[in-house]
Amino acid sequence: MIFRFKGTPLPVIVSTIALCSMISFFPILAEAETTAAAEISQIAVSEATASRVVITDTAYTIYGGYAGTGGTCGTTATPDNANVCDSCKGLGTLGTMTNYSCAYRSIYPDLVLSISFVVTNIPANSSLRAEISGGSTTGTMITLESSSTDISSGTTLTANMKWSALCTSTACTTSEVRVLKVGVTNGATSDFLTGGYKEFTVRIRYADPSTNNKVLTCATGDPFCEIKVFPGDGKVYVQNISRGSTGPYGDASEAKWRSLRLFYDETNLPGADFDSIPVGTDANYADLEVLSNESIGDISLASNKITGLTNETSYKFTAASVDDATVVTGFWDSSIQNETDHTATPGEVVGLLDNKKCFIATAAFGSQMAPQVDLLRQFRNQFLLTHSWGVWFVKFYYRTSPPIAEFISQHDTLRTVIRTLLWPLIVFAQSAMQFGMLVTLGIILALATMLSLLIPRIFTRRVSK
Repeated sequence: MIFRFKGTPLPVIVSTIALCSMISFFPILAEAETTAAAEISQIAVSEATASRVVITDTAYTIYGGYAGTGGTCGTTATPDNANVCDSCKGLGTLGTMTNYSCAYRSIYPDLVLSISFVVTNIPANSSLRAEISGGSTTGTMITLESSSTDISSGTTLTANMKWSALCTSTACTTSEVRVLKVGVTNGATSDFLTGGYKEFTVRIRYADPSTNNKVLTCATGDPFCEIKVFPGDGKVYVQNISRGSTGPYGDASEAKWRSLRLFYDETNLPGADFDSIPVGTDANYADLEVLSNESIGDISLASNKITGLTNETSYKFTAASVDDATVVTGFWDSSIQNETDHTATPGEVVGLLDNKKCFIATAAFGSQMAPQVDLLRQFRNQFLLTHSWGVWFVKFYYRTSPPIAEFISQHDTLRTVIRTLLWPLIVFAQSAMQFGMLVTLGIILALATMLSLLIPRIFTRRVSK
């Protein structure tokens, strides 16, 4: 039996309904394809347009350091608005400087920050959008400079904006933390396309160059404020480092100290004193990178050496602190400096432990990285090389030890004997490092006195028996 609907067979009706359903589903498929989730990727911040860019996993932090004009930021050259400038150039000497803070990768209000990225599945009529929030504003749209106009999926898009639009103060003279959103709109409104934008943390650090913030003490809140330099072969070692803070004290940018910058000059130059040391980026300096900022006392450096120095030439050193935003501040006042701690003369003394094949302790312990070897290295730097007799001893040791060390390294039994003989010296060095040389010598004298009194008594008792 065939059912009919007003004269139409049932199979024809079913086929017609199925065909209509398929036709009506095609637009749905097409719409689903055009509204697939957008995704932003290949994000890049032009390093030439920011003081520093830090990427951790998927988090982006952009630093902008500013310390006014000076150097190539307006004194010796006019910025080109496309690259950071250097306000530390031509800073003068420690005694003559009039700008007490500078930024060697400085932003400035008219500098154009450039951010590029790629977005997939961009709908029609989309446009670039940038929005800044934080401080006294919430979600303020930024007027972009000349940027990409062809907003197409899968193509590299570039958003350009002046730093003056990112700062609460258009002169960028306020330290702050802000949130920047950059991406494309959804095509229907000016709102961001879901998945089509990226957030950046922007840390703006301003230091007033006219404020005399030279370091006079080593108290809480101070930047790096104490060091001691020790000579090596063509280099100096920097130790006994102290600071009073982990970053610019109370600064709203929450920047941390990134490195200790040491400026140096030869002491045999005419009129050489600490105030005569040049302190700009056109001077002699070395940055010792800080690896940890968890606490004030936790000062771990990537290296504590300044290399490339001339042997038998005396150098004076002064210091300043560099933060995450490349702002250099906290220059030392010459009144806190002295010849003992801040002057060193490198020489061909290499040291007890700089070269394995040349030195007895390294040969005995088999590695220049052994903790006992490192302890002796510190003892050498802090005690021997700070006295003329110690320098003489190290030089004598350097001349005479190579054949002895070579012989020891080839005989395991002898290495064991030498290690045993070295332990009293290691204990002495450990005590001197921990309690000081005078206390250690006092302990030795006291022990020697006690032994001198006890041994005769013990010997007398045994004889009487």
